Amino acid sequence: MTLSEFNKAVEKIFRIKADRDNNHYQYYKFEELEFRMKKKSFRETCESLESMNSVEGFEIYDSKNYEVSLSQGSRMYYGGRDEICKSDNVNGLKYSLKLPSDEYLIFFIKNLYELAKSEGIGRPIMMHRLRNRLHHGQQEESNELFDILKEIIPRFQTLQITSSTEKTLKDFESNASSFLFTLGYNTDLSFLPTNITEDFTRAVRIGRIRRARIEDIEAPKRKYQQDLILFYQKAISSESADLQFLSFYHIIEHFFEKIYNEELLKTVQDTLTAPSFSYKRSKDLNALVKIVQDKLRYKNEEFQINEPEALR
Repeated sequence: MTLSEFNKAVEKIFRIKADRDNNHYQYYKFEELEFRMKKKSFRETCESLESMNSVEGFEIYDSKNYEVSLSQGSRMYYGGRDEICKSDNVNGLKYSLKLPSDEYLIFFIKNLYELAKSEGIGRPIMMHRLRNRLHHGQQEESNELFDILKEIIPRFQTLQITSSTEKTLKDFESNASSFLFTLGYNTDLSFLPTNITEDFTRAVRIGRIRRARIEDIEAPKRKYQQDLILFYQKAISSESADLQFLSFYHIIEHFFEKIYNEELLKTVQDTLTAPSFSYKRSKDLNALVKIVQDKLRYKNEEFQINEPEALR
């Protein structure tokens, strides 16, 4: 990734614009805030990233280093500012759960920028965090661009593993799974490898189809079933794709039988009122019975939905 491409990506995704530069630094502006990035560090980080391999958009690795983005699935939130570092001196491994490396940050921005261009995502992310920094007088903190980006991206944590000996991707993934299990078993902190780029683009897509301002929201005009509301809230608040799927599935399941019965009644009505139907013809009556039999099945002295038929 060139500096020019990086500048375009940062402006599109975060609305942070490239400003003046000199031989050593590239400066950036967001409203009244100014940040900087050392050009030499950027080049070295890009060279390091280019020497690494990537898998499915969320793992980067070489023979002695591995890094993967994580989502936290536990009820107890663990902030990204506190690092968890453990060493395995026997196997020559070091585990670190913390903010992403500079290489992973550029990897993430590059992937997100490509998706933003292909899907037409123009909505900037996390601008409120930058504005909070502006309004609460946090300019005295670090003004290094990489530090700022890691700070404003919420829950941006990675697991980083370094090895003293060469390892394969499968080895690193096995080590990562073992470390996350050990962490969860002993602390109830649940972390799962996740594709953070897809997580962000999904959030942006959802944001585009909803009202953005609180003042636009009106008081509810309908009453909703409380169980369905709870499932919906779990789905939109969870970072676990599995829990999101199950929660939305429960909502769909609630309406499944109702919609199916309505469709069955409409089919029977259409058959009875068809000009070609006659209740005097056994052939027509048998056809109607078969329609009902296909839609329902008799079990334990009651009629039940024929699920394979309903799912067509």
